[in-house]
Amino acid sequence: MTTRVIAFFALALAANGSHASPQEPIHLGPNLATRDFVSGEEIASGKWEALPIDEGCRETILFYLRHSSAHSSASEPVVPRVAPEGRAETISTLQAIEPASEILVGTIVQVAPGYSCHRSTIARRIDIEIEEVLRGTYSVGEQISVVELGGWFDAGGVRFLRAESSFYPAAAVGDRMLVAGFGRFPGALTAFPELIRFRLRGDVVEPAGAPIVADREPQSMARLRTLLEPEK
Repeated sequence: MTTRVIAFFALALAANGSHASPQEPIHLGPNLATRDFVSGEEIASGKWEALPIDEGCRETILFYLRHSSAHSSASEPVVPRVAPEGRAETISTLQAIEPASEILVGTIVQVAPGYSCHRSTIARRIDIEIEEVLRGTYSVGEQISVVELGGWFDAGGVRFLRAESSFYPAAAVGDRMLVAGFGRFPGALTAFPELIRFRLRGDVVEPAGAPIVADREPQSMARLRTLLEPEK
């Protein structure tokens, strides 16, 4: 399996990102010595203390662990999903992905909650194995990592919680995804400044960030392939 990958830091339709490898930590920008994403599992086990993260991030995690009053409980918190800012217009799926420099189809192989040092907030990491390339320079078998802001996890008896989330659509291991990435340097090992992630249910493309992206009738993957085929 090839590991030429890209990490997207997503806030619904808008994002900033970094280098990444699904088998290795996500790093911040070209500085491969500094970790950005710290998983909840690493925090719970105490392994995060030896990680090469910046001091501001280290102090924030310590503050959570030492001073948080949000202790773990058996119940799961309700985290409302919010619409992205500055995206009031409604567009179709085809309009949304048409300007993308990379259009990829794949399956989720891992979903992990954690903390994003770059964004200074709770996040979740989604690793997706590419099965089909509709546009761009990536290859079947490679992986991409999507980091979306919001959500929660428990670690060290403390609940790390962001009161709202931009997660959409749902993400679970085994789900098939359509990911459209937008950037100045297609295929480069830097993150796209924007992305849109859709869930595929059979041949149906589930709109992202609805009603930001919405179709008059269910959009099919077969139709999208046909419309994108002439450019190949």
